[in-house]
Amino acid sequence: LTPATPSASAVFTTAIPATALAGETITVTGVATDTLGNVGRAAPAVVTVVTDTAPTATLTALNGCDLTGGACELAVVKGGSFTVTVSGADETGVTLLRLRTSGAVVGVQSVTLSPTLTASAIFTVSVPNNVAHTAALTLTAEAVDTRGQSAASSLVVSVLDRTAPI
Repeated sequence: LTPATPSASAVFTTAIPATALAGETITVTGVATDTLGNVGRAAPAVVTVVTDTAPTATLTALNGCDLTGGACELAVVKGGSFTVTVSGADETGVTLLRLRTSGAVVGVQSVTLSPTLTASAIFTVSVPNNVAHTAALTLTAEAVDTRGQSAASSLVVSVLDRTAPI
């Protein structure tokens, strides 16, 4: 530092190598040299590399049918209720799962969790009788992690009219 001062501080930044893996440590040491060439070293600080990825959010079941298998009917019946399972995962922990519905039914439901690496929640949605039988309903799963990062995935289902004619 110019000019020399009896006491000084400075902020430095460094880049973490792209090849650093989660859990690895990096040791950072500060060194100060006075005008007479005397060197003083600060106690080393150990920094642990962590991942900082957003959580995953998945719609895993519709009315108990496993959506990952691909054999589910992507439809709901007007005038009835159905269940949706929302799942989330994150290396630091999932703290919130949310289901948003838009289109034929608009709404938001959520569950707050103690941080957990994987979680799932079942939500129930009611479809009013006055919804058009040609309507579509978008289901959006959302997960939030301990750092406030979020992720979402969506699925569109059809609304069916299974009412017998009069």
